[in-house]
Amino acid sequence: MNADDLERNELIRMGGDTIEFLGRRLMILSQHALEHLINDLSAECDSKTTERLVFRFAYFWGYADASALRRSFSWESTNDFLRAGCRLMEIAGIASTSIPVLSIHEETNTIDIQLEWRGRKADGFGASETEPSDDLIDRIVSAYMSGFASFGFDREILFVPDNALGSAESRKASGKSIESWGDGQVTIYETDDIRERISKLAGGLKEEIEDRRRRRAEAAVMSTEMKPYFMEFRSRQLQSVLYMADRVARFNTSVLITGESGVGKEVLSLYIHKKSPREKAPFVTVNCSALPETLLESELFGHKAGSFTGAVKDRIGLFENAANGTIFLDEIGDITPATQLKLLRVLQEKEIVRVGENTPRKVDVRIIAATNKDLDTAITEGTFRDDLLYRLRVVEIEIPPLRERREDILPLARFITRRLAQKMEIDNLLLASQCIDYLNRYSWPGNVRELENAIERAAVFCENGTIRPEDLPSHVTRGTTLPDQSSDASAKSLSDIERAHIIEVLDANNWNKSRTAAILAVSPSTLWRKMREYDIRK
Repeated sequence: MNADDLERNELIRMGGDTIEFLGRRLMILSQHALEHLINDLSAECDSKTTERLVFRFAYFWGYADASALRRSFSWESTNDFLRAGCRLMEIAGIASTSIPVLSIHEETNTIDIQLEWRGRKADGFGASETEPSDDLIDRIVSAYMSGFASFGFDREILFVPDNALGSAESRKASGKSIESWGDGQVTIYETDDIRERISKLAGGLKEEIEDRRRRRAEAAVMSTEMKPYFMEFRSRQLQSVLYMADRVARFNTSVLITGESGVGKEVLSLYIHKKSPREKAPFVTVNCSALPETLLESELFGHKAGSFTGAVKDRIGLFENAANGTIFLDEIGDITPATQLKLLRVLQEKEIVRVGENTPRKVDVRIIAATNKDLDTAITEGTFRDDLLYRLRVVEIEIPPLRERREDILPLARFITRRLAQKMEIDNLLLASQCIDYLNRYSWPGNVRELENAIERAAVFCENGTIRPEDLPSHVTRGTTLPDQSSDASAKSLSDIERAHIIEVLDANNWNKSRTAAILAVSPSTLWRKMREYDIRK
C-alpha cells in the first residue's frame, strides 16, 4: 500500500447508527468542543498536567491509527508508513502535513524527523475565536505523530513543536527517539500503559471484525433474497405486517394482501414465498387486470390446440408452471365471474381444466392474491363471489399506505438511493438533507412505487451525484397532495384528495396521460379507470 492511495470513503464506513474506521467505531468530535475541554483542563489543572493529558489523548489516537493501518495493509517502507500517518491527519481534518526530512542513523541508533504543516493564515484563516488556535493544532499534530511513529518504529519517538522554525504560515516539529531528548521531556510523556492497552484492544478487535463481516454477509444475502423494501422500515404498522407474513409463510394457507397501488403487495408476496417451504419452487406473478377474460383464462389454466382462434398448439398455463410453488394473483378484484368460478374450483379441488378440454389436472400450488379494491363492497354489488373471497382470505394482510407510516419514508428513500447508485452506476449517489422535509411532507398517493420513481427521476437530473430538492418532481416539492391545514380539510375524503391530485398532475403535463401515469406510478389503464371513476375530463 502507498500512502497516497488512502481514500476517505474506503477507510471510513458509514452504516446504520455507527461510523467505523477499519473496524473501529468512530465519533465525530467538534474541534471547538475539544478546545473548550482543553481550556477547562487548563483552568482546573496546572500547565504540566494539562500538557500531559492532551499529549496522551492525541498519542493514543495516533498509536491506535497506526496499529489499524499496519493490521489492514502491507507497506513498502517505514517512510511510506509515516506518510500514511500524515495522510490520515489530512483525512481527519486536523492538518495537511508532510515529512520533508527523515534520517535514520543506524550506526548511532538515532532517528531525526522533521514534520511540517500549514498554519491558519496559510489556509486563509485569520485570528478568529471561531477557528481552532495554531497552538491546539500544534499540540495535536505533534502528539498524534509521536504515537503513530512510535508504533511504526517499534520504539518511542517524540515530536516537539519547533517554535523557533515555525511561522503563522508554516508550522514545524522535530521528531527524535525519546533517548535523544533527555530526561526533561521523558518525565512528562509516559506512554507505556497506552501501548499495552492498544495491544490488548487490537487482539480482541480482529475476532470482532470477522464476526461483523460474517453478520454483514448474512444480512446481504437476506437483503438480496427478500427484496429489502421490507427490511427498511421503522413503523410499528410494517412490523405487524412482517410478523403476520412470517407466521403465515410456514403454512400453505391462502393469503389475501390488500392495500393501495404501489405499497408493495407483490414484494410482500415474494417475501412470503421466500420464507416458505416452497422457496426453491417457482414464483409466478399474474396481473389479472392487464388481460381480457378469454386471454386470462388461457394464461392461467392453459388451452388445447384449436380451442379458439390463434390456439395453434397445446399450451400449459401459469398454474401448471407454478407447480409446487406459489402463484401471485394481483388485482384479483378485476377478474370476471366466470374466471372467479374456475379459480374457486382450483382452491376447492386443487385441480384445473385447460380451455377447450374437459379433463381436470391436479395442481399443487399456493395462491396469494392481492387487491386495492374493497371486495366486501364488490360482494354487495354482485361483482365478486363471497365463497371465493372466503377461500382467498384465510389470512388477510393489509399494507398501510406510506402516508400513514411516515417514519418509513426516509429509510426507504435512502435505500432506494443506494440501490439506484448501483443500477445507474452513479458513484456515491447521495440524498441531500434538504430533501428530507419535502419527502416527509408529501402524501405519496402512489406509495413506495411513486417514491422510487421520484428518486430515480431526481437521480437522472442531479449534478455531482447529489440529489437536491430542485431535482425532485415539482409536485413533490410543492406538496400538492397534502390536505389543506384549514378547518375544511378534515371534511375532505381520500377520493376527493386523490381526484384533485390527478387533475393537478394532468394539468402540469398538458393532459399527457402516459406521462401523468408515469409520474403517479400507476399503469395507463389504472389512470383511465380512475379518470372514469372520478369523472375527470379536460
